[in-house]
Amino acid sequence: MLSPTNTLETPSGGYTFTDSDGFVTFSSNPTDFINKIGAHRITAGLYVGSGWEQEVWHLACEQNPNLACHDKENPTLEAGLEDVRQFGLVTQRFFENGGKAESQKEAERRASICASCPKNQPIAGLCSSCKGWAAWLIQLASGRHTSRDNDLFYCQVCGCSNKLATHVPLDVQRDERHSASEAPANCWKRQAFVKT
Repeated sequence: MLSPTNTLETPSGGYTFTDSDGFVTFSSNPTDFINKIGAHRITAGLYVGSGWEQEVWHLACEQNPNLACHDKENPTLEAGLEDVRQFGLVTQRFFENGGKAESQKEAERRASICASCPKNQPIAGLCSSCKGWAAWLIQLASGRHTSRDNDLFYCQVCGCSNKLATHVPLDVQRDERHSASEAPANCWKRQAFVKT
C-alpha cells in the first residue's frame, strides 16, 4: 500500500483527492486533508472503518503525481554486496578523518531535502546486523538525531541510509559507483557521486 514519503511538507499543488462518489477534496495541510475526507465520507455514507485513512493515502498517491510516495510493504530498493562494501569504505574514511560529524544545522538541512525526495525509500534485503551497525554508527558519529528522522529511509541512488548520511561529511561519502546525473537536481549528495 502506498503512503506519502513526507507529510510535513506540502507537495506542489497541495493534496487533492477524488473520492469514489466523485467528490473532490483539496487542502495544503495533510491533517486537514484527511479530516475533510473523513467528514465527507461520514456525510455521504462512505466507508470510514478500519484502515480507511491508509486506503485514502494510497489512492491520493495514485492520483497526485507530485506527491512523493513509497510502498512500505514492497520496498523497491534492495541492498547488495556493493552497498555493503561502500558502507565499509565510508565508515573507514569517516574514522580516518577523525569521526567528525556535520553540524546539526547542516544535518537538518540535508534531512529536510531527503525527507521530501522521491528517491528516499524503504529498503529490502538489509540484514539486522547491517541495520544495527548503521544505527550504532549514527549514535557514535553524532549522538544526535534530526527532526526528520522518522521520514528518512534509504537513497535509491546510492543505497545509503539517509538517517546516517545527513550527519556524515560529503568528502567521506565519495561514491565512484554513481554520477551526479543520477540524483535529483536538489540533492545535496550530488557532489559525492564521482563516477565518470
